[in-house]
Amino acid sequence: MKNNKVIEVAIIGFGYRGQYLYKLLNNIPLYRVVAVADVTPLQVDELEVPYYSGENCLGKMLGKHKADLVVVASIWDTHFSYAMQILDNRCNVALEVKGALFNGEYEQIVESAKRNRRKVYFLENTVFDKSIMSVVEMCREGLFGEVLWAKGSYRHDLRDLFFSGDGNHWRAKYYRTRRGDIYPTHSIAPVAKAMEAANKECKFKSGGSFATAAKGASLFSGRDEKCTLGDVVTTIVATNNGGQIVLNHDTTLPRPKYLGYEIQGTKGVWCYERRHLCLDGLTPDEEWSSDEELVEKYKSELWQKYENEAMTYDAHHKGMDYVMLCSVAEDLLGVNSYPITNDDMIAWANITLHSELSIKDDCRVNL
Repeated sequence: MKNNKVIEVAIIGFGYRGQYLYKLLNNIPLYRVVAVADVTPLQVDELEVPYYSGENCLGKMLGKHKADLVVVASIWDTHFSYAMQILDNRCNVALEVKGALFNGEYEQIVESAKRNRRKVYFLENTVFDKSIMSVVEMCREGLFGEVLWAKGSYRHDLRDLFFSGDGNHWRAKYYRTRRGDIYPTHSIAPVAKAMEAANKECKFKSGGSFATAAKGASLFSGRDEKCTLGDVVTTIVATNNGGQIVLNHDTTLPRPKYLGYEIQGTKGVWCYERRHLCLDGLTPDEEWSSDEELVEKYKSELWQKYENEAMTYDAHHKGMDYVMLCSVAEDLLGVNSYPITNDDMIAWANITLHSELSIKDDCRVNL
């Protein structure tokens, strides 16, 4: 890096998510945004950095700027090719999350990173939620004992975003062509990290998925959306130490947003939505108690450092995006390791492929 204290960062993909990350990066002193690229012409107020558009926008940007890190916030179909191009240009890459679109997608990205001696950062922001990071610390300290069961969900009414108007939002096509959990990482990442902290590892052994009929999108839009993706997809993952993780993907039926994280171990249970827990010897038997005191007591080092700034600039996502980007910076600067490994990224993203196979063949699959 040209400056040991400032990371030069560029962004490819400048839609809603790219613009949000751009604002955050500009408010983190560890970064300096040097360029932005997107296939479409600029549709926002004038930027203070160069903007590259057109079919070869990434190539144009990489040809002019040797950034330390390039953030990929573009549409899903482009993630693989963009990541490979960035790595081949000897830049580190930070990837917005999604499920794997084809066999070997993330494995090839990791191999390219190793070949080019660069790093891949999987931007799964739920891992950096304040209470989740505290619960992971509690798991590491043994408060929950051995964690045997966990639950996570991505239940979020997205009908208006994907199926209103002409119904041609770029993500809608996955509802018409796929049949599995297409967005599993928000569901599994936090609980898998908690299980790993409690049990020293969290390796997936096998899994099975089930899908309901697909009714919600068509009823909402008044058109035959010909969706193949069930309104609710349920996946059960068995771990190698006898644990179990239950996941739900549910985005085309009316409901409030619900992530539904739960951690249950031999010494107690925690519920994200209630912000409550029950721990042997620490809380009344068979009663929920607020987790607030323990969340503060076991507050992670990242939240101790960055909480004020995170809640100032990233209130929309409860600070988790800000803290996540600070964690990426700390890893690049050699301060602390990023908590999401390449193995995590591959295992979580590949749940999409395993769930599709399970539903297609009505079977349990090895993970």
